[in-house]
Amino acid sequence: MSVDTTFKPIGKTVVAGAAGAAVQPNDSSASAGVTTFRIRCTTGGYLTWGASGIAAATAPTTGTPQTNTLGFAAGVAYIEAPAASFFRSDATGVFEITGGMGGTGG
Repeated sequence: MSVDTTFKPIGKTVVAGAAGAAVQPNDSSASAGVTTFRIRCTTGGYLTWGASGIAAATAPTTGTPQTNTLGFAAGVAYIEAPAASFFRSDATGVFEITGGMGGTGG
């Protein structure tokens, strides 16, 4: 028997644009069942996630790690993050973010 790894979208898709404000794909009242976020990177850059009011993503440097931050090249990846997370890009990245369940790859 195989494991079903198909992504099942639950929430809406939002765009975290270059140097834009933080966005929240699912508010706390609409996040039931969300365990995974599908991230489609259209323009490479860094993406960070956390609570409201998060700062813009910045690349980690030697001696300065960045919490909840990933660098992306163009393509699709799936991450597990709290269902009510906010997302924010750096000055160059553009990301489409959809909450759901399942999904593999990256």
